[in-house]
Amino acid sequence: MGGSSVASPKRRRRIARRARRIVPLTLLLLISLMLLFFITARVVRAVLEARNAEQVRNGAAIGVRPWMTIPYIARAHGIPEGELFDALGLIATERNRRAPLGAIAEHNGRDLDADLATLNALIAERRAAPRAPTPPRPPSPQAPGGNP
Repeated sequence: MGGSSVASPKRRRRIARRARRIVPLTLLLLISLMLLFFITARVVRAVLEARNAEQVRNGAAIGVRPWMTIPYIARAHGIPEGELFDALGLIATERNRRAPLGAIAEHNGRDLDADLATLNALIAERRAAPRAPTPPRPPSPQAPGGNP
């Protein structure tokens, strides 16, 4: 049995050639899978937001969900962002604007259920209150030298 434990130079070159082909392909596959996951997550979130917005437009009283962001809730229910931040006792930082309610609660050690209840109560209160008509605009001043 004359087998040696050391690979021959020809075999090492063949292995190196395969590795040069396999490593980039493996990296490409991993990058593709990560990109696919990212795009899928964004699409799912967009679909959930669109479905919820449609239900709100149709008059359904949809409760606030942990995946919603404060700007989304403000747009969907017609409540200023500042009022929502004040109700929760949060500062309107960019991080708080972009993060969903679940992430805000987890990051700040808050009770998510209490935050959701607070926002749902605020939304119900705003729905129950009749909206005041907008005051008429004052007439625009005429330019000097215009018709009397």
